[in-house]
Amino acid sequence: MINTLIFSDPKDTPWMLLGVYGTPYQMEKQNMRNNLKVNVRTFDCPWLCGYALGDLNCVLSQEEKLGGRKKGECSSKFLKDFMFDEAAIDLGFHGAKFTGQINNGDKFALEKE
Repeated sequence: MINTLIFSDPKDTPWMLLGVYGTPYQMEKQNMRNNLKVNVRTFDCPWLCGYALGDLNCVLSQEEKLGGRKKGECSSKFLKDFMFDEAAIDLGFHGAKFTGQINNGDKFALEKE
């Protein structure tokens, strides 16, 4: 996780930019999620956590995933709860609907950006 404060106009109103690449390893996910919450709650300023800057390795719903294994319910529950608890807004996306091909022999998994 990389986070930085951005100062623009007005200069006394910074915002935080978070770049996250979520771990694919189940045993490390809780620690990553706790770190994300702490980072967001530590600064009293607006923040942006961008998929363009990373990948949380979870989806809000199975409709955001095409092919491959289904993501676990705890994955989408964490993201939904986090967004609710932090009053986060999904800004959506622009461009190709699915990215990130994972080659698994003759099968491919595509995930929504």
